[in-house]
Amino acid sequence: MKLGLISNQTSLPALNQPRPDQGAWRLWRRFWKQTTDGNDYRLLVPPRSWIVPAIECRHKPTWVWDPTRFALYHKDSLGDYRQLQLNPRRYVVVPAVIEPATPSGYPVCAVDLGGQFMVRHTYQVAVNFQDGIDSWANYILTMDAWERELLSLVTFFLPPHAAMNQINDGLVFVASDGSVVNRTSASFGVTIYNATIQTNILQVKGPAPGSRPSSFRAEAYGALAALRAVWRLSQYTTILPSSTICHWIDNSALVRRLQRELKRAYQDPHATLQPDWDVVQCIVSTVRSLGTTSSYSVKWIKSHQDEHQPARELSLAARLNCDADKLAGE
Repeated sequence: MKLGLISNQTSLPALNQPRPDQGAWRLWRRFWKQTTDGNDYRLLVPPRSWIVPAIECRHKPTWVWDPTRFALYHKDSLGDYRQLQLNPRRYVVVPAVIEPATPSGYPVCAVDLGGQFMVRHTYQVAVNFQDGIDSWANYILTMDAWERELLSLVTFFLPPHAAMNQINDGLVFVASDGSVVNRTSASFGVTIYNATIQTNILQVKGPAPGSRPSSFRAEAYGALAALRAVWRLSQYTTILPSSTICHWIDNSALVRRLQRELKRAYQDPHATLQPDWDVVQCIVSTVRSLGTTSSYSVKWIKSHQDEHQPARELSLAARLNCDADKLAGE
């Protein structure tokens, strides 16, 4: 891309689009020269510095979040702002006094979770730890916005270092599930369990972003949250992952696609046109980030087995799937 050339390798499938002409490449190179330093092509201004407060926006944003007071405001049809009530982790609409002007804060996106709203940050939170990162909660704040939201609701059954040691000890079962409400909002649930010594390690739940989310996307975000939790826990504790992970998912389409993508030796350009390619590739990248010292397999399991027989008669994998399903529905 730096030289304005296209590879002539014949081993990859041809792209169904015309080759850019020289004028297009000149325009592309000029754009990068103006926005980067020209050496390693790093942006001169990081994207998070481009975010301005809501009061400086040309058009009033629909949602405004004040991080100093944890206050969320919504603009109604008349252009007036009303504050939502925090209850206890999510915001709900209540009769409120109209704000006299645009409130202080930043434009954000709010995910509707069935009458409750969760803030999706669109900027990086500046964190300055003078004495290092002293807790998992502070470590979460150093992540990018998408990952901070993904792992914001992690519940540990053990201290972080003990949890990572349990993940590296014996066979670990991971169960993830997704839930969709009227194609308007989606959520996921994850449970991680040491099957060798029968110990709960951690659980994760949260919203699955995306416009008109599908069941596939919700399930994929559950799988992504599980793997990012393991990888980030390894980074936080500085304990290298040497896990044997068996990942149980009740969406057969996702299982087949992950199994296929994990076997790929190179990227297929046509794969980028498939639905939910972004989250699937992030899952694959995270699995490979765990390194060669870890073993990962993904398997299908039948969903909602607790509806047909008592939970005590189910297999361990089936019970964990039911637990993940309940977390996704919360």
